[in-house]
Amino acid sequence: MPEQVMKLDCIDSICVGKGEQVWSDFLDRMAAGAGLEGILGLWVRQCGSVVRNPPRGDYVDVDAVPMPAYHLLNIERYFDIDFVRFPTVDRRAIQIFTSRGCPYRCIYCHDLFGKRFRGRRPELVWEEIRHLHDNYGIREFMIEDDIFNMDLERAKRICDLIIASGLKLGFQFGNGVRLERFDEELMRKLAKAGTHHIAIAIESANERIQRLIKKNLKLNRLNEVLGWARKSGIETLGFFMLGFPGETVQEINRTIKYACGSHFDEALFSIATPYAGTELNDMVRATGSYEGGHDLHDEWEGVLKIKTDEWDYRKLKRLQRKAYFLFF
Repeated sequence: MPEQVMKLDCIDSICVGKGEQVWSDFLDRMAAGAGLEGILGLWVRQCGSVVRNPPRGDYVDVDAVPMPAYHLLNIERYFDIDFVRFPTVDRRAIQIFTSRGCPYRCIYCHDLFGKRFRGRRPELVWEEIRHLHDNYGIREFMIEDDIFNMDLERAKRICDLIIASGLKLGFQFGNGVRLERFDEELMRKLAKAGTHHIAIAIESANERIQRLIKKNLKLNRLNEVLGWARKSGIETLGFFMLGFPGETVQEINRTIKYACGSHFDEALFSIATPYAGTELNDMVRATGSYEGGHDLHDEWEGVLKIKTDEWDYRKLKRLQRKAYFLFF
């Protein structure tokens, strides 16, 4: 929402798109007392108007991006706060990325890292893990990739390097891994490396909704994959979403029943939300199938709430509560 951000007088400049090189160029110019003209990907306010420099390409060589400058952080402060993911096996835990991007085009999802998977070399991932373990006493890693297991061989190689080290570490994949991108060998290696929890996004048990949201999961693989996880001692969390445009109460109840009949240890039932910048937002605005809140392309306050002739947001909340009661 760059146009909306620049309407705020308190904002002098913004980065649009990938930030590493924009931020680096910005700091160099500021340190030298130079102007900000011509920095690709930067919008800047000058003389009462907004200068919109052209965007940069969205490709970032993930192997060329240096390791975060952890020595500039007071890392100890992070261990005193509550974690947003599954409970950790050790309080000395930290989040890391081993890849960027996801080639799937689910209509509700962000596009911050682009739609091309770029995995860091396993040796660089291991180097960062080892650095954090040896220098900061980190004992658990929360992997925040959009799709860690897109490249099976890369994922297995990362596990192999961890296993070969002999270090006793914990791992969890709370941002989700892709259902079809598993085989039993990967599950075994994840467990041996120290993984104790994974999340898998299902969203809907209805083929029609799977096509609508462009998720297109092979749902017949689910209990096979969850069986491997259970056999390996890894706990599993299922992500489900209720209330897509045109979804019927019958279809919502089918998803709830499917979740309850699965082998997931836990489930998270979210209400579909058409955030700005998503295809879902465009779909909801085009059809007018929303209530309350404001259109995020015009206002700051609130988010659009999807509705149909069969249900509104209040009824959807009741269905969400029903899902939790039945599952747990």
